[in-house]
Amino acid sequence: VYGDIGTSPLYTLASIYNGESDTPKKDDLMGAASCLVWALNIMVVFKYMLCVMRADHEGEGGIFALLLNIPKPASGLLYIVAAIGASMLIGDGMITPAISVLTAYEGLNQGRLQDMGFAPFIIPATILTLILLFLVQPLGIGKIGRTFGPITFTYFVAIAGIGINNIARNQRWEVLAAVNPWLTVKFFISGRWAGSAAFWKLGSIVLAVTGAEALFADLGHFGHKPMVISWFVVVY
Repeated sequence: VYGDIGTSPLYTLASIYNGESDTPKKDDLMGAASCLVWALNIMVVFKYMLCVMRADHEGEGGIFALLLNIPKPASGLLYIVAAIGASMLIGDGMITPAISVLTAYEGLNQGRLQDMGFAPFIIPATILTLILLFLVQPLGIGKIGRTFGPITFTYFVAIAGIGINNIARNQRWEVLAAVNPWLTVKFFISGRWAGSAAFWKLGSIVLAVTGAEALFADLGHFGHKPMVISWFVVVY
């Protein structure tokens, strides 16, 4: 459930400044970080946790559950919207695994590992990983969950530890002020990207919430309460 959204915020800030020739200023970084935090708050906590996840159909989630919740008789527009949503779900199911795995392996050609000869193995490793994942999928969600659950938990503990260590080592505790929504407002009304320019940057900021749809899509596998608890206790 949280594998995708757990990695998405990590590359969001970098994508905001991709292609910029100058070094981002502190106010720009704080504003972008605040946008990231409040995108997660609004989309995950308020939208999914409090609203969307309550629109289940006999405990099942996803676009098809919403389709079954359409009152009958209903206007044709509702069915068209549901069909579009189902099409997007199928498309998302096709591209998300490939992009997520490929992005993970691209780390072999970044930072200290760059130019160490790993680049030719990225595509073959991605293909092999996807094949293995789809081969074990028929074993059932229970066995897969028991296998990947501890791995995912270790991942979240690791990135939390790395983040706290970097903040403490560089004495950058002011980054915690990103929870202040006023910094999000300032991002849009002042700074380098005031007005419409800041609006277009939302295209990058929204990357932070990619994968949030799994909260509703996988509702039938785990239930509302366990997913809420795991979000606030571990992921958030």
